[in-house]
Amino acid sequence: MSTTSKPLDIFQDLYLRGPTSAVAALRQALKDRATPPWRYATEKEEQLRELGEEGDALAFERAVTPGFEAAGLVLIADDDGLKVANIVPRELSELTHRAYNAILADFASEVARPAAMDAGYSVVMSNSTLQLENVVSPAVAEALRRFSVLANKSTGASHPLDRDRWFDFILLAHRENAQLDASVLARWLSESEGWFEDCARDLAGEYERSRSLLTRYEASA
Repeated sequence: MSTTSKPLDIFQDLYLRGPTSAVAALRQALKDRATPPWRYATEKEEQLRELGEEGDALAFERAVTPGFEAAGLVLIADDDGLKVANIVPRELSELTHRAYNAILADFASEVARPAAMDAGYSVVMSNSTLQLENVVSPAVAEALRRFSVLANKSTGASHPLDRDRWFDFILLAHRENAQLDASVLARWLSESEGWFEDCARDLAGEYERSRSLLTRYEASA
């Protein structure tokens, strides 16, 4: 039954890595490289400070152009440089994973990489997709896939045999301390395996509660 799961779109991260002694030069280079459709948003930084947010944040905005939504982007200090903390749409209520990543990639090519070269830094971006096999062992992935393939997707884990397979997956995930959070599990079930979203969320919630209960039990034993 072993196979590779369908990749899930995820929000990417962007880091600027380099010598801490040159971070001031990097910050100035980022401001200088922010040319249309990007701009350095000083007024946004003032708003962030008034709200008690990161005092060393850098704020940028991108104008809407074909293929890109209008958005604001915030950089904050990281261990050895800076990182993008968030990208927020200026006109929409939210950005899809792909729209977010497209704006981030545009910032990287138009602003971050040129500025990094000026200041002796490098730009590092995380992957835009995630597969189940990236976060759990083959055994845990196989146990989850076995449950999903054999279960009645309209009833969840209510059938005794489905319940047993579901419990087997949870116990194995807990035993191996699998770094699989409930939100990723819900998306994998619905987007990769075809479960109804409500049922996927219910199962993910049960998974999270079960993991917490098992942890609490072990701590009290």
